[in-house]
Amino acid sequence: MAQKKKFKLYITDYFRRNIKLDPKLLGKDIEVKLLQQPDEKKLFPEIEDADALIVDKTLITAYTLEKLTKCKIIARFGIGYDNVDIKSAGKNGIYVCNCPDFCHEEVADHAVGLMLSMTRNIVGYNNGLLKGDKSKWRPFGLASTKRLRDKTIGLIGLGRIGKEVAKRLQGFRVKVLFYDPNVSAITGNDYGAIKANSVEELASKSDIVSFHLPLNPETKVMANDNFFSNLKKGAYLINTSRGGILDTKALLRAMKKGIVEKAALDVLEEEPINFDEPLIKKWLADEKLQSHLILTPHVAFYSPESTEEIQGKILKNIHLAFAGKQPINCVNLDHYRKNKDK
Repeated sequence: MAQKKKFKLYITDYFRRNIKLDPKLLGKDIEVKLLQQPDEKKLFPEIEDADALIVDKTLITAYTLEKLTKCKIIARFGIGYDNVDIKSAGKNGIYVCNCPDFCHEEVADHAVGLMLSMTRNIVGYNNGLLKGDKSKWRPFGLASTKRLRDKTIGLIGLGRIGKEVAKRLQGFRVKVLFYDPNVSAITGNDYGAIKANSVEELASKSDIVSFHLPLNPETKVMANDNFFSNLKKGAYLINTSRGGILDTKALLRAMKKGIVEKAALDVLEEEPINFDEPLIKKWLADEKLQSHLILTPHVAFYSPESTEEIQGKILKNIHLAFAGKQPINCVNLDHYRKNKDK
């Protein structure tokens, strides 16, 4: 009896050197290979026989999609899917799926953690002691330490993550504003958040602004010079969503002018970090800026629990696609159906 041919699943890239998929969830009919290849043009010819792809940060354009004649599904390891050409995928009969409920608790925890780190100047005090100077064993930098209570926190975006942040903030007795054209004031009230009429209004009233948005043409570089011109002087800024939302050169100008007193970023326009980028170069050389700018390496999403959960959801979708069924959280259904209707 002929051996049943296995499906080919390629993982283009992954945040760890290795990936361990649960054999029970994977099944016996799927062959997996981790490539760790961020350049899509170098994926070929190896992935030409792919039945499915799991993609983290590798850019997947029409160049790749037109060559994937067997591929049924591309599963994004995360919430955003701006690195996959979903229109071209649909045109070529390939589902693209994300995991919108992935890591929302972890990112909310991280955002609030960054908020507390800035208001209590935790990084600044730590950096002072790291120099081995006993004179730093005192409350230096008092002007940079604040009480969180009674501050106004502005959330730009009130999706799953924004709502989790709002819930966590209630215990701090702060005022929470939000701006999200897709969320009603009534829904916001359920999470203790008051709806602002515009991004500009939120910026002008908030002591701390935190971004919780997908990256798309409407949100790309929305935190620019114009945004900072409306920001309350001395505000704090947090970005745990997508690096492309924030113009780091504009942020540096705003920090030099005192418009932004502190910022905390888990994501950057260019990743991995570019140490020659003006904001990063200044941060490396300026001791004061090191206490006013916190950087974490795009890790807000991570916990062992979140990683295990998303792997299960991805494999479930891949099995559905292999069985000829529609996967869950397909982000290009319109484009896919147009191709099928031809």
